[in-house]
Amino acid sequence: MRKIGIILLASLIWLINVPLYATQDFAAYQYYKEVKVEGDGFALVSLDAEVLERTRDDLADIRLSNPAGEEIPYQLTPYSLPQDVFIDAEIIDQMTNDGEQFLTLDMQRSGQLHNKIVLNIESKSDFYCELQIESSNDDQSWNLVTRDKIFSVQPNYHKNEITYPVSSSRYLRLNIIVASGTEVVVNGARVGFISAFSSPAQELQGSVLSQEDDRQTGKSLIIFDMGVKGYYVDNIELKINGRNYQRMTTVYSSNDREDWRLVSTSKQIYHFKWSDYEALQNRIMLNEKADRYLKLEIENGSSPPLQVDGVLVNGSVPRLLADLSEGTYRLWYANPQAPRPEYDLAGFAHLIDERVLSTIDPGRGGTNPDYQAPSLPWTERNPWILNVVVIMAVLILGVTIIRKANTPGD
Repeated sequence: MRKIGIILLASLIWLINVPLYATQDFAAYQYYKEVKVEGDGFALVSLDAEVLERTRDDLADIRLSNPAGEEIPYQLTPYSLPQDVFIDAEIIDQMTNDGEQFLTLDMQRSGQLHNKIVLNIESKSDFYCELQIESSNDDQSWNLVTRDKIFSVQPNYHKNEITYPVSSSRYLRLNIIVASGTEVVVNGARVGFISAFSSPAQELQGSVLSQEDDRQTGKSLIIFDMGVKGYYVDNIELKINGRNYQRMTTVYSSNDREDWRLVSTSKQIYHFKWSDYEALQNRIMLNEKADRYLKLEIENGSSPPLQVDGVLVNGSVPRLLADLSEGTYRLWYANPQAPRPEYDLAGFAHLIDERVLSTIDPGRGGTNPDYQAPSLPWTERNPWILNVVVIMAVLILGVTIIRKANTPGD
C-alpha cells in the first residue's frame, strides 16, 4: 500500500510538471508577411511599422521560414558589438615649439587596426586646440590622417577623443596648436579600433507631440512620438536658435505616456561662441532600443528657456540579418508565448559588414490562416488538480503514519 501511494503521488507530480505538447510550429504566430528574396547569401530583412506595432516589446516573437517551411536563423540588428579593445600607446619624441606641441605615439608593431585615439590631457585652464594627425610605419615618412579639434571648458565640457579613417600604421604623429597663454600637456594616449560595420544612423519617422516650458520648475519638456515602439535610437538632435548656453538634459521612454523609464541623465547640451572660439553640442547620445514615446527634460534653472525650433531623432529601423536563398520566405510574428530564439549566428554576426548587404522590405501578409491561439498548460486550465494532489498527498501521508504507528514492534 505504501509503495502504491508513493508511485501514485510521483505520477501526479510528473503530470503537473510535464507539458502536454513537445513542439511548437508557426500556427502559434498570429500574423505573417512574405519576404521575396532574389539572390543568395546574407541579406537584411527590414521590420516595418506594422510588424513593430504587433510584435512583443522585446521583439523575441519573430521567426523566419524558408519556402520549405523550415525555420531560418537570424540575428536582430543593430546589435551590441564586442567591447572595443584599446592599447596604451607609448609617447615618444614629445616637444613644444612656438605654441605647437608635437608627440609621436608608438603602437609597438604594424598591422594593428586602429581608428580612434583617447588623450589624457592635463591643463590648468580651459583650452581649444587645432589638431593634426599623421601616420607612418618607419617613423620617417608621414601621411596625413585627419585634422580635428580638442577642447575643455569647465566644469564638464570636453573633447579628447578623435576618430579617423582606419589605419594599420605603427606610428601616429600628433601636432597640437595651442593658443597663446594656454598650457596643455598630453600625459597619455590610448589607441583602439571601433567596428564600423553597422549601418549609419538615419532620421527616424515621428513628430513632436507636445512642447512646453515650466517656469516654476525651471524645466522645458518635449514629448516626441515615433509612431511605434522598437526603433533603435542613436541620438536626439535639437535645433536651437541661440548661443552661449549650457544645460543638463534627461531623457525618458514610454509606450503609454504614463509609465516612463529613465533612458539618459546628466547629458549636456551647449553652444559657446565668441570672437575666436566656438564649441557646439546639441546631440544627446542614447544608443537605446526605445519605446514609442520619448520625453526630453531640459534643466533651465533661472535662465530663460531655449528656443527649440526642431527635434530630430536619429537611429535605425530593426532588421533581421539572415543567410537566404532565392525564393519566397515568410516572416512570422505576434506570439506571446514564444521563447527567445538562440541561434549560433549571434556569435559571429558582428564580423559581417552589413553596409554592403541588400535590404529587403516585407511584402504582403495578413493573419495566419492556420493560426491557433497558444493554449495554456493543462494544469493552468484545470487549477483544481493541484488541490486534488495536495489532498491525496496528505491522505497518503496520514495513512502511512497511522499504519506505521500500529505496526507491532515499532
